[in-house]
Order: sequence, then C-alpha cells, then structure tokens
Amino acid sequence: MNYQLTPASASDEKWLEELRRDVYRELFEATWGGWDEARHRRHFAECLRLACISIIAIGGERVGMVQLFDRDDSVEIGEIEIQRTAQSLGIGTRVLEDIIADAHHRNKRVVLSVGLGNHRALQLYERLGFHRIAQSETHHHMACAPPRVKVFPTDDSIVAAARARAHAMRSRLRALVASPDPPAGAAWREFGSAIGIRKPGKPGLARLMAASADALPQLDDAIAWMDGIEGADVTFEVPPIDANRPLREALAHRGFFPRRFQAMLACEPRISDLRLPEGIAVRAPRADEMAAYMRTFMDGFRQPDQNWSDTEREYFEREMVQEFGDQICWRLLLATVEGRHAGIGTLWFDGSTAFFSNGATIPALRGRGVHGALIRARLAEAARAGADIAYVDTNVSSAAERNLHRHGFRLVCHLGMWSRLPKSA
Repeated sequence: MNYQLTPASASDEKWLEELRRDVYRELFEATWGGWDEARHRRHFAECLRLACISIIAIGGERVGMVQLFDRDDSVEIGEIEIQRTAQSLGIGTRVLEDIIADAHHRNKRVVLSVGLGNHRALQLYERLGFHRIAQSETHHHMACAPPRVKVFPTDDSIVAAARARAHAMRSRLRALVASPDPPAGAAWREFGSAIGIRKPGKPGLARLMAASADALPQLDDAIAWMDGIEGADVTFEVPPIDANRPLREALAHRGFFPRRFQAMLACEPRISDLRLPEGIAVRAPRADEMAAYMRTFMDGFRQPDQNWSDTEREYFEREMVQEFGDQICWRLLLATVEGRHAGIGTLWFDGSTAFFSNGATIPALRGRGVHGALIRARLAEAARAGADIAYVDTNVSSAAERNLHRHGFRLVCHLGMWSRLPKSA
C-alpha cells in the first residue's frame, strides 16, 4: 500500500474539521455524554494551533490526517484520523508502523493518548507494541519504546551475520547431499572459515559464503571448484570489514567486482502481540502438505519471467523438501488467508542464534499483512527456542527491508556479492 504525507494547508481546514466531526462523533458522545459543538470547535482550534499536521492521501485522494510532534527524545502522535470510508483497509496501521520504525531508527520512543472508550484503537496500539504508562479521567497514555538490540555494526556482528547466512545454507545443502537421490555436482566445502556451496540447477549456486581473508591461500582453488556449475555465476559473499581488504583486492585482480549487495539485519527475538489481521493464520505445515508448502515457497519467490514445467516444478518441490529435512535445525511456518496457502517463513537455529532464511508471499495475496505476520511469528518462535539474536538478509531498500525495520530489525551491514565482470566489459 502506497500513501503520501503532505503538510496541511489553509485550504485543508474545512475538510479537516469535517473529518474530525465524522471520525470522533461516536467517541465524543460516549466520553462526554453527548455532542457539544462548542467543545468540538475548541478541540479543533487547538489542533490547528499546535500545527504539525500532515494529510494522508492515497492516489491523490485525501483519506486522513496525522499530527506529529518530533521532540528530543520522543515522537508524539497528537492525532491520527482516517475517514470512515477508508477505515479497516490497513491505512492507519501502515502509517503508524512507519512512524514507529522511523522513531525507533533514531532511538526515540513514540507516545500517544487514546480515549478510555476507544477500545478498537487501544487494541491496535497494543498490537503495535504500545504499553499503558498512565491514565487520566478520559485517556490512556501510552508509549512504544525502541527495542533493545544486542548487536551493533561492529566487525564481530558483521561476521556473525554473514556466518549465520552461510551456515543455514550449508545445512540445506548437507541434507540434500545426504538424501537418497542427490543432484549430480551438489557439494559443500570449507575454505578457511568460509563455506563453499555448489549446486547445478535453474538457478544454480556457485558461492563462497562468509568469505574472509583466511581463504586467500585457497582462493584460486575455490574459484576452480565453483567454476562451470550449470546456471550459476561464481560469487563471493564478502563481509565489509577492514580485515577482508586483501581478499577484496585479490578478487578485483581476478576480474571480480561487487555486483550487488544484500542488507543484513538483526533483532532481539521477542514474543509480542500475535493477534493477526482478520482471516490470517500462521502455523507449522502438516507432513501431508509439504509439497504444497514448497509450491507456495516457489510461487512467492518466482520472478515474472520465470516459468517451470510440471516436471521441473515437481523435481524442485521434492528437492526442497529434502533440503529442509533437518527438523532439529529448521522451523517452517505457513501463513494462510481464509484457509488458502498465502506465504511461507523459514527459521534456522544454531545454539543461541536464529536466522530468517526465507520469507515470501504469493503475489495474489500481498498487501494483506502476511509478511508481517510471519515476521512476528518467527521472532516469537526464536524467543521460545532461547535464541538471543535473530539475523535476516534481504534486498537493499526493498519492501521486505522496510517491513523488517517496522518489526524492530536494524541494519548490521550491506553484504557485498562479488561476481566476475561481464566478458564484454
């Protein structure tokens, strides 16, 4: 859902007054025992006097307003109003999530007040992480503090994030190689502390993950080991720390360059309010629906120009069931919308570390809150398992990264993906 915030102007005042009258009438009467026009006008005049009002618009049409006061240590939401015809569409929730994410990114708490009789808004605020801190005769006063994050962008945390990603992938490939009918050429191998992965396919993998300077003596051996894998470019995932500068220089000398980057993020696992949007449920897939689960997995990640034959799809489904077969290390979660498979989330464990390996929603059911529900469910699962840190990787500046920020994840680094220069270059 895309919305726009624009500063309110004098030309918006009549619309804002009508919006406030319509949105607050029932609550006003419940709080004050009846409609009081003079009180309504005083409250509206005070709102205009305090200013800092933005119009919420979708597709150029005004649908609501929000009033924000950005203070030294907090962001106060003075008002948020969504017109009745646009309520229950998730607009207010999305605006609030973005306000919270931005404030927490700046290490500020978010505060607001809600009428004692506004039970629907109170439930929403509690679901978003607000807690009651005080109460007056008419209002609950609430705050949403930044999550306590145990990781900062230090060299140690950068390496730990890259290794969590590498070890999760190794776990999948190790299970596949040990299966009764492994694909020809699939293998993994250690080069120093780095993990080499190769698997032919569509797409294939030829990757040295969590690459570090201790792989330098075996660099040419690693390139030769990964070369020639069907459907794959040889790629080095290099954590951006000073100690890896010699490796980056050696790769550049051999014709490699950082073709793209993955955002690596971290969060402290927690069990928050798991109430889900209407119609959405999250659970573990049953044994008899694993093929359907993997079909949802594939459809969630499939590119618009990517198509598989029925034979290819069945082969990939069987292969992925084998990859995620280690139930000690892996937790699989399935999201449904009114009973229909809608999205998947995978979670890998290694001691006190959890890694969100995959998360995807099928295109037809995006924008319904499925991805956020899977994030919250996996954070809760990680907390129950005793993990003290959860890592995830995602495309830089993607909708998924923004959603992860809304749920408390913070950037650890941008992991460089080094591939060869095109032959024509």
